[in-house]
Amino acid sequence: MFSLQYSALSYTDEWSGQELNPDAAVVRAGHLPTEHVGIEGRLGIGLRDETVGAAEVGLSHLLGVYGQARAPFDPVTPYFVAGLTRAQAEFSDPGGSMTEADSGFSFGVGVDIVPDDLGLNLEYMQYLDETGYEFEAFSAGLVVIW
Repeated sequence: MFSLQYSALSYTDEWSGQELNPDAAVVRAGHLPTEHVGIEGRLGIGLRDETVGAAEVGLSHLLGVYGQARAPFDPVTPYFVAGLTRAQAEFSDPGGSMTEADSGFSFGVGVDIVPDDLGLNLEYMQYLDETGYEFEAFSAGLVVIW
């Protein structure tokens, strides 16, 4: 399985209530040992930063490994995904820049719509839900099943 997704990210600071919405591209690659189980790795890179006043915030990259529970109904396959993610964000303003990384448990739901070998993918992921912030994404993309 291979997928390229556009992800509309949402980073919510729970202390201030501030929500930031940078964009990313995410590549998913994995193996489907059975039609009901999958494993995959992900690599994401930031496409567009969010500007807040004079500061910019964006995703540098994310990496993860996940398992999938799939329910195939030809050509639609809903799935639940869970695993571990490491994400790194970049913060910059006129005074300088810094990066911050975090990792944790992730989960989500999605659907692959694949009439032949090429199809569409829609997904929601809760990448990180840590003390003080949430990092989630709504994604759409192309998927190839082999």
